[in-house]
Amino acid sequence: MSDKLNEKFNEFTKHIIDSTTELTELNTKVLNNITNIVQRDYLAEMKNLKKPEDVVALQLKIAASSGVELMSYMQKSGDIISRYMNGLKDLVPNATPEKPSRKSK
Repeated sequence: MSDKLNEKFNEFTKHIIDSTTELTELNTKVLNNITNIVQRDYLAEMKNLKKPEDVVALQLKIAASSGVELMSYMQKSGDIISRYMNGLKDLVPNATPEKPSRKSK
């Protein structure tokens, strides 16, 4: 019994570690992508800003580009979390408590 429990616990912790690692890698990738978007696409434009209106316009462009990256991030992180939750359901099949039965009088 102890070996079976130990094996389940090892599967459970591996599942948590794998999901956390995947989310961490995704976070790092997204932050790098957003930084690269700003550096690649808007750095030269930042150097030529003269008026406050130009600063606001550039900030809106950067926000729109970052928003696209954010939407992609939300979808990918949702997929990871969904796989994580489904994996937990498979690892812990009897985790849902049974409803107490009503006693008749």
